[in-house]
Amino acid sequence: MDHARRPLFWSVFVGGIFTLLIPAAAHVKLHLHSTWGSMLLVYIAAFLFFLFSTPPKIGFATLLQVRSVPSTCVGVCVGRDFEWLRVWMKRLRYVIAVAIGSTDP
Repeated sequence: MDHARRPLFWSVFVGGIFTLLIPAAAHVKLHLHSTWGSMLLVYIAAFLFFLFSTPPKIGFATLLQVRSVPSTCVGVCVGRDFEWLRVWMKRLRYVIAVAIGSTDP
C-alpha cells in the first residue's frame, strides 16, 4: 500500500468506528431512558461517519479515474468506455419488444 494513501484508509476506519455509537444510542434509550441523549448520539454518529468517510470516497474515486484512463487517451476513450452501455440498451429494447409482442425492436 502506498504511504500517501494510508490516511484515506485510516479515515474510513475511524468513520466506521463511529457507527458503533448507534447501538450505544439504543442502549442509552433502553437503559437510561434518555430520548434526547439517544437522539444526540445518533446525530453525532451520523455526522462523524459522513465527516470521516466522505473525503476518502472522493479520494478513492479520483484514484480510480486517474488509474483507469491511459495518459495517451484524450477524447477518444469516452466513446469506448460507454460501448457496453450501448450494447446493453440495444438488448434491453429487444427484450421489451419481445415482451410486448412488437415485431419491430
